[in-house]
Amino acid sequence: MAYEYSAGDKRLVQMDNILSNSGSSAVSVACPYPLAAQTRLSFAVRFPERSVLTLRTGRGREALTIRLQEGQFRWTHTSPDGAAHNRRPYPGGTSHTPLLYWWERDAYTPRGRLQPSFSLPPQVRDWSAYYQSLQNRALDKEWWTVAVELADGRLRWYFDDILLQDQAASAEVAGRKLNISLSPGLALQPVRQIALGEPQAGFVTVNLANRCNTKGRPVGLPEGRFIRDGIPFETAARPGGENGVDLGVSWFREGNLDSGDAPNNGTFGGRWAGALSANPTRVQFRVPNGRYEALVLLATAEARPDRINRVTAQFYRPGSGFPVNFTTEAPIPTDGRLHLVRIPIRPDALLAFADREVIELELTGDVHVYRASPDPLHYSMHGGGLPPGVTVYAMTLALAPVEVDFQPEAFGNVWVNNRNPAYRVALRNTSREDRTLALTLRTTSYDGDETTVQTQQVAVAAGGEAVTRFDLALVKYGWHGVVLDVDGEPYER
Repeated sequence: MAYEYSAGDKRLVQMDNILSNSGSSAVSVACPYPLAAQTRLSFAVRFPERSVLTLRTGRGREALTIRLQEGQFRWTHTSPDGAAHNRRPYPGGTSHTPLLYWWERDAYTPRGRLQPSFSLPPQVRDWSAYYQSLQNRALDKEWWTVAVELADGRLRWYFDDILLQDQAASAEVAGRKLNISLSPGLALQPVRQIALGEPQAGFVTVNLANRCNTKGRPVGLPEGRFIRDGIPFETAARPGGENGVDLGVSWFREGNLDSGDAPNNGTFGGRWAGALSANPTRVQFRVPNGRYEALVLLATAEARPDRINRVTAQFYRPGSGFPVNFTTEAPIPTDGRLHLVRIPIRPDALLAFADREVIELELTGDVHVYRASPDPLHYSMHGGGLPPGVTVYAMTLALAPVEVDFQPEAFGNVWVNNRNPAYRVALRNTSREDRTLALTLRTTSYDGDETTVQTQQVAVAAGGEAVTRFDLALVKYGWHGVVLDVDGEPYER
């Protein structure tokens, strides 16, 4: 179906199913399909240098803008109330002025980020040159996929199969048609409307297409969206036919350097530059934030002396790190067959990322402590040792059936001597069944002499929410460990 625009506008040229702006000023067209629940709208765009694409939903000031400039696609997302994606409320709520997250680069660099240096070790220099040759792409000649997805009550924006932004979708979004603004020289291919099927409560499928680097389809792997063992999955492929993610490329190159690369800047863009840096040796993805209890993979493993058959998932903040790590409980069988691999996740470990709409995760092998050398200015956890001999064909995140927001009623968990400590617990039942939850709050003083235990039973309807609180009558001053147990799942403060 063709884009909607004024037939008398001479700036727009239609040829071979491609719509181009041949004028000297920007022009707007309307998407032929409206946004609809469980639907993805996808189209390809060709960007001349310094050209700009802007998508607007018509919901307030909501918009996504993408500009190709000097080898990178710079992007900005604006919420309906006009807030920019890279500005967030100040931690602790002590300021009404949003804080600029300057350490996150709002740019996608498909050719990677490399600062050439004669001081690189020979093996790092040679392999980096090889990867750079593979990424030597003419960005203004290629077609780049842009997609907007309305699913599971969320509106998600993608570029080149990478999630840029995820936000709540209010009722008035459905039925709106995207307004697409094209700067001079920009060209569009027709829009594809893709049905996503019935919503699968409790799961978030992850699009792997951007990191697919190997071809081949294991026996028993369906195409597209499917359900296996009650879990939804989605397979994907690149235009060249690559449909699997070989984790054998995982290599933390900074670990070979006698330098202290910062999290957001360095030889390869920064140790935690993230998925938008297109680092060829870091298998990284952007995913919607959520209270996850497991990462589920459909994967094969091969037996090789220079590979391991374990996978670690690192969740982290782009540009700064602070990773939390989860590893497969058992080795993946090396029989070459397709296996369902479950990596358990502690939902409370992801509470540190609660301020974000999108978080990132990396798939690698074993992880170890990193310390900058020779000056130990930076510390973190990164992949090290042998890479995994594992190929991933689909990946899904499983949500915890109950979302727990466990917060102190004083910023920083600090109370002065005339205030009694108290914690607020907000519960959200994401399952389709009513639940009665057993809550147990335990405290332990720094020396172990003072302990307290409180219990509550809280009923939460299916899809509903409930709020309760715990007031603590503590005697000793100083640090107390606090653990909330919700139906056997611990949440620590």
